[in-house]
Amino acid sequence: MNYSIFLNIFSSLIYFSYGARDVEYPPQQFFPVDVSNVTWAHGVNSQEALTQTLADPSIRMIECDLSRGWLNISGVISGWEMVIMAHPPATTSDLSFNSFLDQVIEFNKGKSLEDMKGVKLDSKDYYSAAFSILRLRGRNESEPLKFPVWINADVVQGNSQSLPKVGGVDLLKLHNINLPSSVLSLGWTTKWDEGDIGKGYSREDMDEMIQVFRNFSSNPIRTENLPVTFAVRAVLAQNSLSNLLYLLNATSQRSSLTLWTGASDPKVDLALIADMFKVVGRHRVFVDLPYDDWKTSLGNGMQITNWVVLVVASISEIFLPDLIIVRVLVKTIQKGANFNPDLRCNGALLPPLGKHRQVTKYQNHF
Repeated sequence: MNYSIFLNIFSSLIYFSYGARDVEYPPQQFFPVDVSNVTWAHGVNSQEALTQTLADPSIRMIECDLSRGWLNISGVISGWEMVIMAHPPATTSDLSFNSFLDQVIEFNKGKSLEDMKGVKLDSKDYYSAAFSILRLRGRNESEPLKFPVWINADVVQGNSQSLPKVGGVDLLKLHNINLPSSVLSLGWTTKWDEGDIGKGYSREDMDEMIQVFRNFSSNPIRTENLPVTFAVRAVLAQNSLSNLLYLLNATSQRSSLTLWTGASDPKVDLALIADMFKVVGRHRVFVDLPYDDWKTSLGNGMQITNWVVLVVASISEIFLPDLIIVRVLVKTIQKGANFNPDLRCNGALLPPLGKHRQVTKYQNHF
């Protein structure tokens, strides 16, 4: 059975019958202004890993993988295929997506914002992405989700020969129809080996991602406020600052970057990542890196003694069902620099200088 066709038809019926509906949520703060400090748990694809992660008060975001496969409980394999928590090539797991979601929702009930945990759902195929979004919509409508939910998938081919298994336009449609205020996390299929030393994301990579947005809608109003983070491989992103700024400026006004690293990737040049923080801003770069020293190194690289950042946080008027955050006013006081209000936070938009911003404007923020 072609699940993709079935789910496309099903989602279209929902759209034409009801339109894009979303629940309004009370505006609350979840992430700190410096989102680089958000802590992650990786590959939470088993019951044991989930239990340990939920018990760890230091973890704010749970990253996991969604695939089609079979449930395996104590050697007993289910007789039907379902969405499980597994990273290919694994096809079995002792944790289904339904059970994962139930446990996270139950854990977050009654918790303070500081104690809640969000989820990043990395879908490895279209069926898993569609199933999880539809399931989330159902749970959201019965009882609003008050913790961050990120929908992640590779939707553009990068420097890898692997083709994306999730169509970007299809994912945007599913997102817009069923859970339009959740955060989309979009990436490229990538690889790294010694032949890739010094290489990064190309302008063509950026243009292909931008084209996904244009193919989704010719009306930029539908995408300029889309909550989206671009998942970028740190070893490639460190050589791609100008191209990444080009991407952020050409897509959503509520866009951000999320740095991640592969298990066998070399350690990135933290000085180059510090440059990214200076130009893009720590409020727009999520850091999912396993290094113990990156915070100290990046802090030194930013030369924080040369400038003062005053943060005034107020409750945002933007309602988000997953990334619940405040409107943030960041005023940078630096010798010889004027305050530039054209700063953006993932999920909270500040008054822009103009609809079409130039990349060079960001170079004066820090």
